[in-house]
Amino acid sequence: MKKLEIHELGEVIRKVRKDRGLRLEDLADDNISPATISNIERGMPHVSKDKAYYLLKKLEIDADQLPNLMMDEQEQLKELSIQLRLAQSRLEFGEANEALHLLNRLELEDRHPFSAEIQYLRGCCYVKRGNMKRAERAFQKGLHLAQYASAESNIEARCHLELGLCAFGSNELEHALRHMDSGIRSYHPVAPPQPVWYQLHCNRAVCLEQLGRLTESMQVVSEHWNSLTDADEVQMILTFYRLRSELSRRLKMWDEALQFAYEGEAIARRNHNLSSMFTFWTVIGTVHMDRQEWDKAEESFKTALLCEQKPLPTEDKPSYAHTYALLSVLLMQQDQSKEAYTMIEKAIQYGEEDHDALHLIQALIIQGHFYQSHDKRDQAIQSYRQALSLSQKHGYKKQIYRTLHLLAQCWDGRDEREFQNCMREIYRIQKEIQPAEEWFSDPLTPEKTIGN
Repeated sequence: MKKLEIHELGEVIRKVRKDRGLRLEDLADDNISPATISNIERGMPHVSKDKAYYLLKKLEIDADQLPNLMMDEQEQLKELSIQLRLAQSRLEFGEANEALHLLNRLELEDRHPFSAEIQYLRGCCYVKRGNMKRAERAFQKGLHLAQYASAESNIEARCHLELGLCAFGSNELEHALRHMDSGIRSYHPVAPPQPVWYQLHCNRAVCLEQLGRLTESMQVVSEHWNSLTDADEVQMILTFYRLRSELSRRLKMWDEALQFAYEGEAIARRNHNLSSMFTFWTVIGTVHMDRQEWDKAEESFKTALLCEQKPLPTEDKPSYAHTYALLSVLLMQQDQSKEAYTMIEKAIQYGEEDHDALHLIQALIIQGHFYQSHDKRDQAIQSYRQALSLSQKHGYKKQIYRTLHLLAQCWDGRDEREFQNCMREIYRIQKEIQPAEEWFSDPLTPEKTIGN
């Protein structure tokens, strides 16, 4: 029997038993235990078909009655499915409160096959409302109830995806990666693959990239590149293009980086996706910076920042901190100190407003370099210390290493005790960092960024 059929049969048995005022123990005998009866009623997939029909016989449910009883149960499931679709559409229209109100009216037992779906949708509503704690609790409950849902629904994989995105939004990258991995493991294959399959792999690659595990991230992208034509979500396809172009750049494959960035920008433009257009022009500008093609880089960054003038929904708003930080470095290269510092301040402002820890660290490091270049060592130390504190808070080991190295340079010949403290910490953190190949052309490498 299929999972849904097992549930329907279990529901029929439970209703008949309840209507007759019978307990589980009243039906149990030497052939069937109360626990087995409970499993049948709960629709557990491992129950014996023979045991289920034995129970029907004990309840004197005629085989001729069963189709009608099952049909009634199917009609109830169909109506419930429509209610869930209504909630999904209201959520998509931006009416999270209305969707949540509708979901809260649906009172189902935990063992119902749609109970996990309801928790999942509740979690999505809370995400839209910005209540991440309640969202995480709903997704966790969805995971717990996934055992009662059909395998084909892939509700467990979808809950892991959303929990991973919650963790990613809180800069908990390792935690996010674990959820993506768990989602992939729990995914039940269907044909064609459901969107969640690609979303899990896409976000896994993003987590690996953000953690500096570039080779692993590129491997994920390469493995799924040829199957992108089967994916029907433009944003996910654009993310794969962004990853491939940025990873190619960081691995010093600049021609390939430009190729995929331009291809991605064309897809974004055809779909009027301003946020992704911004992202691709930033990648293109960064490639030109790597090649020391300053005019082309400036042109690309300024094109990207035209997006800032356009009204975008909050969820579509890109992080401008990174682009302003890169533009500040470009202006420093051109000895435009005043304009460069203005860009640094904007980068820091956006990093703080958007809770974009990684690029806020980048901006603070660049600010430290700016002070260093103007013989303001005390201010430089302050900026580097802020960057170090933020890196330690979020566990960004490579950024911890960099800021410690920069602080050691500041203290060298000035304060031996501080210098030795930095060197000890550098030695400790260096043992935990990924292999050297993962350091290539990282946009957060300040030495590379300022062209030293």
